Amino acid sequence: KDKDHLHRQQGPRVAFKKIKHVSKDIVMVENLKKAFGSVFLFDDASFHIRGGENVGIIGPNGCGKTTLISILTGSDTAFEGSARLGEWVKYSYLGQDIRFEEEARTVIEQIMTKKEMDEQEARQFLGRFQFYGDDVHKSISILSGGEKVRLYLACIMLEDADCLIMDEPTNHLDMPAREALENAIRDFKGTVIAISHDRYFLSRCVNRILAVEDGKVNAYEGNYEFYKEQRQAKEGQETRTDKSSNHCGASGNKKDNTLKNDGQSRKKPALSGKKLEEDIMELEQKAKKLEEAFNAETTREAYREYEACLNRINELYSMWEQMEESS
Repeated sequence: KDKDHLHRQQGPRVAFKKIKHVSKDIVMVENLKKAFGSVFLFDDASFHIRGGENVGIIGPNGCGKTTLISILTGSDTAFEGSARLGEWVKYSYLGQDIRFEEEARTVIEQIMTKKEMDEQEARQFLGRFQFYGDDVHKSISILSGGEKVRLYLACIMLEDADCLIMDEPTNHLDMPAREALENAIRDFKGTVIAISHDRYFLSRCVNRILAVEDGKVNAYEGNYEFYKEQRQAKEGQETRTDKSSNHCGASGNKKDNTLKNDGQSRKKPALSGKKLEEDIMELEQKAKKLEEAFNAETTREAYREYEACLNRINELYSMWEQMEESS
């Protein structure tokens, strides 16, 4: 019993397809333009993803990261320019909102639709994803967010994809499940394209960053830590340039402002890290719903609400960055 209890406390055992051949080209995007009314997400964005890369897509919330994935997978065709995933690429998709075709199915029924196996084999396979005993007869509709992600990962493992496309893959997962997924991604020899705000995931599982910045997609040939260093170096250069150009300004006022800004930067955020993350996720969901509802009849008020939502998300992200730096 003790051994069984310990076994059940482990994270899921995730492992993706063993890749024998890696395609040279996976994604090709050239001069991509995309707008919702007067809100431009992309303006002449271009980038290329090669086979075998683990790519993290980052950027301010509402900048169009999820829309970009929708364009690449073909579910959004209302754009200008060229953007495509190679027709030869077999991919699996893990979105933020986990949905199954038939939520009335049980866990074991779902897994048996993905691959022909008997009940004992299905039970053994589901045990790898922490579905034990009567858990396998639970209806999908009553599963928690974390259980749905684990079941979806189990389904993806049976799809034998050579490209994984993920939108916030670590959402809803507890720490053991998150670590299991991260280890599986690191061992995977195919291509990974993942939107994430999880700094640890982006540092540990990604070897290239695509940052959506001012309607463009800029590539950084390293993980999140490398991206951060590059951004800080660039901001430092811009600051030195600004100081040089303002050298003849009023030094007294400048000193006062510097002291004031220093005080502000050292202020600890009022919210805890967990509360910040919860608020960000809630606002991201709201922004996503607003974005999905945009059409030719969308009112100006809706666009203003969307913009206000994005601004608040960016404020919270700044607080999060500040908290990380002061910890």
